[in-house]
Amino acid sequence: MTLQTLDFIFPFAVFTYGLIMTFVLNSQFFLNLAEEKLPQALYAQITSHRHLGILCLIIGSFWSAQNLMFLDTLPILP
Repeated sequence: MTLQTLDFIFPFAVFTYGLIMTFVLNSQFFLNLAEEKLPQALYAQITSHRHLGILCLIIGSFWSAQNLMFLDTLPILP
């Protein structure tokens, strides 16, 4: 894997993390399940990632859109 390929894939990983964390931490079903099954310290640590998930979702979406917009100028494509 070259650095150009990694540079292309990384924004999609940021977007995916933000999407998953935002979905899970804003779903009442998953929050109730985590509150019942997880220790209190771990539950507090996971819920503290809510703002990070939203930030990653926003930044990752713009960054991924930028990569897709300039797809024809990337050096990783033949």
